Amino acid sequence: MVEQLPVKQLVGGSNPPAGATHHSVHDFAKSQTEWKCVMYRMVRHQIIMYYVYVLQSKKDKSLYVGYTTNLKNRMISHKKGENFYTKSKLPLKLIFYESYLSKSDAKRRENYLKTTKGKTTLRSMLKDYLNN
Repeated sequence: MVEQLPVKQLVGGSNPPAGATHHSVHDFAKSQTEWKCVMYRMVRHQIIMYYVYVLQSKKDKSLYVGYTTNLKNRMISHKKGENFYTKSKLPLKLIFYESYLSKSDAKRRENYLKTTKGKTTLRSMLKDYLNN
């Protein structure tokens, strides 16, 4: 049986709210068992973000809409020409992205932005950038 650890408010940032206390994970880890319990909870509650992004080809100004959970690695992959749809459009520039907590929300948004109406919305949202 795993011992329940006390629940305390964890506060980060430079301006914590009044009455907040600062604690590190190490404050809770008095024994190896407690440390393992804390690490398990941190992994189990890890937040995964889902990104919808827009790339613009510097070659022909075309737009590409994609989806990923790791935007940095995805950009590296695109820039290396590892994506079939964008390798002929190199070089590329990331011009827009949105992040979502829900995979289904991100996929829905990606699919919408690939429609005619979605492309019109996207061009309206990025009007100033695209006209310069």
